Amino acid sequence: MSTRIKKSPEYLKDYHCNLNVSSTSSSVKYPLNSVLSYSNLSPSYKSFVMSISSHVEPTTYFEAVKHDCWRKAIQCEISALESNQTWETALLPLNKLAIGCKWVFKIKYKADGTIERYKARGIPFTDIQAYRRLIGRLMYLTNTRPNITFSVQQLSQFLAKPTIVHYNAAIRILRYIKEAPSLGLFFSSTTTVHLKAFCDSDWGTCSDSRQSVTGFSVYLGNSLIS
Repeated sequence: MSTRIKKSPEYLKDYHCNLNVSSTSSSVKYPLNSVLSYSNLSPSYKSFVMSISSHVEPTTYFEAVKHDCWRKAIQCEISALESNQTWETALLPLNKLAIGCKWVFKIKYKADGTIERYKARGIPFTDIQAYRRLIGRLMYLTNTRPNITFSVQQLSQFLAKPTIVHYNAAIRILRYIKEAPSLGLFFSSTTTVHLKAFCDSDWGTCSDSRQSVTGFSVYLGNSLIS
């Protein structure tokens, strides 16, 4: 065991950071609790936040069916679709292919943090609206995560007719964000109110459209804000 005194990195002296990482999992390179503290939350809201963090929503059908609560949620969704006559069971016609379906699983919580119910919903892979909503949220996130800007911009070019390849690429961005939740922009606590902007472009370098690629950065003082 090292006896060396631990202290915050010198380059973080001008930033508001909580570096309490004693309970951090070693599998996460940039853990959220390295920059986030729950000490100022009210007891009721802290209980709600901790309850959400302690439950995991499955990402695939095969993960969900291992648990009785999610199997019941799937059966309730199917029963609701049948009772509302949204669909009916039928034989697949010859020379036809069935459309794939992705199950989405969500936990609905009460105000005190306890679980109200488990929700399951089947979404076809051809759901263009779901893809557009996902890309829209990722575009909003680029305000503080400029490292995903180029990838999100590329995927936003296929909003009219996305494919499963584009959807999987968007999900991969989400996995990257989840693995590095605290990797974002730092805002200095003593910055000057001075706005600076820089831009650059490369002519005809986009491999998809053969158009020019333009980049820009905006600083408030010494803090990158866009």
